[in-house]
Amino acid sequence: MLKQPAIPFTLIISLALSAPVFARGGHEMGRNSQQLDEFIAQYDSNQDGTVTAEEIQAARAAEFQQADTNTNGTLELQELQADMESKQAQHQATRFAQIDTDGNGQLSVEEFQNAHPEPNTGIAATLFGLADQDKNGALSPEEFAVLRSPEGQMWHHFAQLDSDGDGVISEAEYTAAKMDGGGRGPGGGHGMGGHGPGGF
Repeated sequence: MLKQPAIPFTLIISLALSAPVFARGGHEMGRNSQQLDEFIAQYDSNQDGTVTAEEIQAARAAEFQQADTNTNGTLELQELQADMESKQAQHQATRFAQIDTDGNGQLSVEEFQNAHPEPNTGIAATLFGLADQDKNGALSPEEFAVLRSPEGQMWHHFAQLDSDGDGVISEAEYTAAKMDGGGRGPGGGHGMGGHGPGGF
């Protein structure tokens, strides 16, 4: 039997002591600003711009009930897996729609680069080229979804190392990344920086 995940104590403390950080339009969180907005949108039930521990608990209880499709009061592995896959697909669809500013169902290079968290647009351009498997100059929802897969993680890592965007990694690029990025080379354990493939 799988029990409901407990709320991390550190998260509750941070919510209680740092409300302005979890307010809409508040403190700039850099790459985490998107995740912060999504967190607030998910748990801010009274829409006052802040999230309390009570709101988190209520939302998690509702999520549990939704995942418990056979309504037996427990979550089996299959139920949890199906729920996670559903949420991931929903998140990808929502993110794609946000980036697809012209609403044509395809992501252009410009739309992709504008949504990329990296200040280096060369990384976004290289990543776009790798994801554009049919080489039609646009990303479909299916191609975009691959960015969150293990293959997409490798693409992003390659794009970070290929600093000049020529499609290959020179020894100079590899060693520079190892020195400047705190071990971002293969085996360095950095990879995606903990924010998901390409920040998407």
